[in-house]
Amino acid sequence: MAAIDKGARQIALVTDAEGRLLATITDGDIRRGLLRGVALDSPILEVMHTGFSFVTEAEGREVALRLMRVRGLRQMPIVDDAGRLIDLALADEAAGMVRRDTRVVLMAGGLGTRLRPLTETVPKPMLPVGGKPILELILRTFTEQGFHDFTIALNYKGEMIRD
Repeated sequence: MAAIDKGARQIALVTDAEGRLLATITDGDIRRGLLRGVALDSPILEVMHTGFSFVTEAEGREVALRLMRVRGLRQMPIVDDAGRLIDLALADEAAGMVRRDTRVVLMAGGLGTRLRPLTETVPKPMLPVGGKPILELILRTFTEQGFHDFTIALNYKGEMIRD
């Protein structure tokens, strides 16, 4: 998680000694692992993704960006013919971010029962992932995509979220 948080690209890339890409680990992989009951101090093998999407150097960055838009991905590795990591295409590179006036409604008032005991004192939207609350990460993702009008529905421990 430290590598994901430090890089601010929301991804860590696992390579072998020759630089061949073996796996990816995104902030989403970590969230899904937590929901499956994987502990934060578990080995990365528990959450790393070996069936990741990638493009070859010959296909190029434009193909990577197009596939990312179609598949809803934020990052895509670019590898050479031997599978060595060459570059990482990022969704931010897509030309001209569009301002979106659609209101985003986030439901943040659930009881967080699947994440107990973590949610007994802190509501799920405020649980830290990589040192930042989940809600902050979600809002950042939406704002990076051009959204700016948010409504957050609160219930369980809503006062903690408001503060």
